[in-house]
Amino acid sequence: HARHDEEALRGIFAESASNRLPGGLNSSAPIPKLLSRADFVYGIMRAAASLATGGAADTVDAIEDALLEKIQPGWEAYQQDAILQAMSEKSTQAMIQDNRTHLKRVFEQHSRPEDGPGQTANRDVMLLEGLKDACEESGLLAEVLAEERADEKARKICLNAVLSAQNDPEEVRELSEVAFMEFVHAVARIAVEVLESKDVQQKIRIGIDYMLEYSLSL
Repeated sequence: HARHDEEALRGIFAESASNRLPGGLNSSAPIPKLLSRADFVYGIMRAAASLATGGAADTVDAIEDALLEKIQPGWEAYQQDAILQAMSEKSTQAMIQDNRTHLKRVFEQHSRPEDGPGQTANRDVMLLEGLKDACEESGLLAEVLAEERADEKARKICLNAVLSAQNDPEEVRELSEVAFMEFVHAVARIAVEVLESKDVQQKIRIGIDYMLEYSLSL
């Protein structure tokens, strides 16, 4: 059911996250969030199950328990995750925001293709294969592609990056697609893994630069 109605859930998630900004959905600032979409859906399911068996008070408790279950580990992970901290730096956020149009062009170029005849591509989400293609064609995975079993290694790197961008959900809650900011986070994680440098923030900026250069050719 969550997969069938993923577009509606994505809209609710984006609106709820945007409500934390001064301008709401019309704000140009990056949307801050501690929950992934998978965590958000998990909270909804916990609330729905509680509402079906108990009262409103029980449902509020269920939502609170679900959020604490996800936010607390996420916050602890954030404090220990050098990549997340580097992504939160003002200079990195400014780079992403200032070049959002170019990054979005790459994202939409490799967005989910049409599922069948008469259907159109979904430019709001990207499949794992789309992320891999974008990283290969931009040159970000050039060093990996020169190694043995290159395709297998590239796919594994991209998959791990996608799962990390989704806050490493349990297998049953993994999403097969990434939204735009999850794509940006995945690119950052791939850059940190494949590029030569000791400076995490520098590697993230270089990874984003790969995508910006690539966008100029589209």
